[in-house]
Amino acid sequence: MRFKIVLTGRDCFQFVPRSLESVAAQVDEAFDVCIIDDASTDLRQADFMEAFCRNAGWQFIRNETHQGALYNHVAAVNVMSPEPEDVIVSVDADDRLSHPQALTTVRAYYDRYQPMLTYGSYVPDPDDWRVMPAKHLPDEVILANAYRAFSARDDDDDPIWFNHLRTLKHDLFSRLDPAVDFMHMDGSWFKTCYDLAITIPALELASGRHLMLPDVLYLYTRNNPLSDCYVNTHSIEGDKARIFSIPPKTPLFDILVPPRLEAFA
Repeated sequence: MRFKIVLTGRDCFQFVPRSLESVAAQVDEAFDVCIIDDASTDLRQADFMEAFCRNAGWQFIRNETHQGALYNHVAAVNVMSPEPEDVIVSVDADDRLSHPQALTTVRAYYDRYQPMLTYGSYVPDPDDWRVMPAKHLPDEVILANAYRAFSARDDDDDPIWFNHLRTLKHDLFSRLDPAVDFMHMDGSWFKTCYDLAITIPALELASGRHLMLPDVLYLYTRNNPLSDCYVNTHSIEGDKARIFSIPPKTPLFDILVPPRLEAFA
């Protein structure tokens, strides 16, 4: 099993060096990386990414037009040609992995529990270690395969339960259909909400073969003024509405309730 790390971003140059360095610092070296600059207007970002990738032996794509994180995820995964058992890891270019043992920790859970995907807890500001804890999805939601209805609740205090760091087996990712899962009815890609667009159908297919990891493995940057949550609120609402309206996928297996983990020992 190798990790296939997708790292994409647009106009977040001030955060990019530490993001890339957090990946390069991983103790577990069984990983490949594809980085995509999504047509940044600040050309320093693409130039820095390209030079870093060249030195690290990673793959780099420079978009001529803005495509959005979801399109970029599909493009990056295809470039890395993963095997079914490889694990796709998503890192935004303005965020970073929390420490050099992050991938080592994820591998330990995959080796021990054999999940099809994982999610976890993150720190919302790298300068303030206030953990935003993930939560175990309710048993009734898992057993009813009701992730879309549950996620569509109007609950501003508790909007997302399956947070960073998100990972999933390529065998699962490859079963998602971009035309159905990642696009509007007019064939346009979702420009925002890639986390929901990937994770919800993946959870439906995985039939409870997921894990909420208790370890903090991801540092999430909230002080990026160009983040989607600040500048693309209209797109977010439209993308969410479409995602929540898609019929649930048929589970691959009989549904089970996953273990509720404490910190890995």
